[in-house]
Amino acid sequence: MAVRPLVKNATSKRQVKFAERKAKEAALQALEDLREVLATEVGRRVVYRLLKSCSVFESIAAPLELIAYNAGRQDVGHYLMALIEQADDTAIFTMMQEATVAKRKDARERDAVHTEKDDTDGSED
Repeated sequence: MAVRPLVKNATSKRQVKFAERKAKEAALQALEDLREVLATEVGRRVVYRLLKSCSVFESIAAPLELIAYNAGRQDVGHYLMALIEQADDTAIFTMMQEATVAKRKDARERDAVHTEKDDTDGSED
């Protein structure tokens, strides 16, 4: 579906004022929506996975033909980080802490499974 323009006549002060108001309302709603998402642990996990998939915490170095692609993906992640910062200036730090705790827990669970005696054939891995 095509997006309808908010302004058909840029010389119309009424149309321009209307468009400015609608744009401001949309931006405020987007920030409020993001705050709601970031207020939950599940929401923060989803957003953090998106940031990680955008490689915001990594280098974009790659073979030449991939650098532009990686830079574009990372730019989207940086945009998301800027929105997160506007919505909640502590959320990124919170997400990083939660991800570290989850990673350590997962590592402990894996280590525990890998060090248990395998009872299927009597051998250890």
